[in-house]
Amino acid sequence: MQQPEQRSATRSRMREILLGSGVVVVGLCARALVDKMLALHASRDLVAHWAQLQSVFELVAGVALSGIGHGITVYASRHNQDPVSLLRSGLFWGLSLSGLVAIALLSGMTTLNEVVHRELLQGSELTSWAIAAGWLSVLSGLFYAYWLGRKWRGRMLLLMTAIWTPMALAALGLFGAPSLLLLVRVQLATHALLACALVLSFNWKGAARRKPGGTKLYAYLPAGLSIGILSPASQAWSRAEIASRLSWGDVSQLQALWRTSEWITLLSANILMLIFLPRFSVSASKTGLRSELFRAWLIIALPAGVALAGIWVFQPVLLQQLYDTRFIMPAGVSALFLLGDTLRVASWVLLMALFATEKVKAIAIGEWLSLPLFALLITLFPLTSLKAVGYYYLLTYAVYLCFNIYCLRRTLFTSS
Repeated sequence: MQQPEQRSATRSRMREILLGSGVVVVGLCARALVDKMLALHASRDLVAHWAQLQSVFELVAGVALSGIGHGITVYASRHNQDPVSLLRSGLFWGLSLSGLVAIALLSGMTTLNEVVHRELLQGSELTSWAIAAGWLSVLSGLFYAYWLGRKWRGRMLLLMTAIWTPMALAALGLFGAPSLLLLVRVQLATHALLACALVLSFNWKGAARRKPGGTKLYAYLPAGLSIGILSPASQAWSRAEIASRLSWGDVSQLQALWRTSEWITLLSANILMLIFLPRFSVSASKTGLRSELFRAWLIIALPAGVALAGIWVFQPVLLQQLYDTRFIMPAGVSALFLLGDTLRVASWVLLMALFATEKVKAIAIGEWLSLPLFALLITLFPLTSLKAVGYYYLLTYAVYLCFNIYCLRRTLFTSS
């Protein structure tokens, strides 16, 4: 029989997981609706082109949110920092770094496709809107990161709903016939309004107290530069490379499978960030962190593997509902990608522990062994079909998992 304290802790943990899942599901549902509306067009290539635009958005935002954002979450969880000093520092570093990336992209976007001989960007106007939206999203993303550290789930759910509701309405045709230009403009307007609302509603007059030693958010810059730039850039390159050597139709088929598996992988990743990153961050000892890691494997990694196997079994039905029959991939090929995603989720459990222990150098190095390694493999080696792409994807995440295991053993498990 569980003691009352144990039952209370179990209920509290379940509430956290349910609320955290709700935050993610809002975004997944809206994004699925956008993809479904684009898939109904005569050309299935629109799904892949929209994904390329979102990679630009994520590249500009990710350099801040993947590093500084995680740092804010860790400090908010562990140090109980004054929100004014923490958010001021985060916004300074985040907006500055993201702004530099945005300027670099705006300066070079007209010639980038010609230089690399790949269709990386979808036209100057579309790309400009996506860059601007990505930069503005940094502000709401950093507030979200602080609320995550403080476990303010209600605010997080409200913000996620505010971000995705206009996109869902645009996909349904409320603002006109859905198109790439309309969707990216709605995305920009949404983040602009949210940025204004968050800045005006926050109490910036509070005393910006600094604890001895202070926060060292700049230490998270290498991780942000590595993950924030390499992941979306590698994904954009991978799509363009596959399109160049196979076709955009193949890219659309792969993108549909990725979007379907993201119902599991993104849900797992966000629960790791929402629930376990703060838990990892406040673990007082190596023994405590080991216990939390074991719990994360049981609650996240194992169910994710089972769910991804379920996607493989029911792939024809799922893809027909989310897209249409043109997007269904052969079972032998999809198995490779879904097995790779299983290893990817397992790697993320260890990645959150590395973030919590502030091993940012290991994180920055390891990022080269995920999507950048996948992009390198499909660029350097023969690419005759999507099956070959699947083998490279599986190999990539086997290497990434082994690297994270090695780093965590060196930094955490060498002594008690």
